[in-house]
Amino acid sequence: MSEAELSELAEALRIKYEQLQEGKPIESATEETIKSVLEGGVTVLAFLAKWCAPCKLYEPSLARVSNKLGEAGFYKIDVDEERELVREYQVNELPTTLVFVKGNLVWREEGAIDEARLEEVVRAALGKQSDE
Repeated sequence: MSEAELSELAEALRIKYEQLQEGKPIESATEETIKSVLEGGVTVLAFLAKWCAPCKLYEPSLARVSNKLGEAGFYKIDVDEERELVREYQVNELPTTLVFVKGNLVWREEGAIDEARLEEVVRAALGKQSDE
């Protein structure tokens, strides 16, 4: 293998490692898909904006928790594109995180959440789901 090929491979591995550290990308939810999204067991909705610095810091934590707790559905909602959902869920601060169990809101937090706290909340919601 040439030095150029090794360098290219090393760069590809570095990028893949960074992606794994950050977690998988979170799917987007829209006004059209929200009802089907909430029909699942445990659903986490994160209201975010591309221009929001705290949102950018929060997204990798959200992705890592999503990777750990894949049995819950994790979705982001762009507040600039989904204004009706912002009104419906009365989002006044960014980021805002909502956790639902079978379509019922069980937890809400405004502002960025510590990764461990988010994981704790989602695990508790998963426990509630199995209790029902």
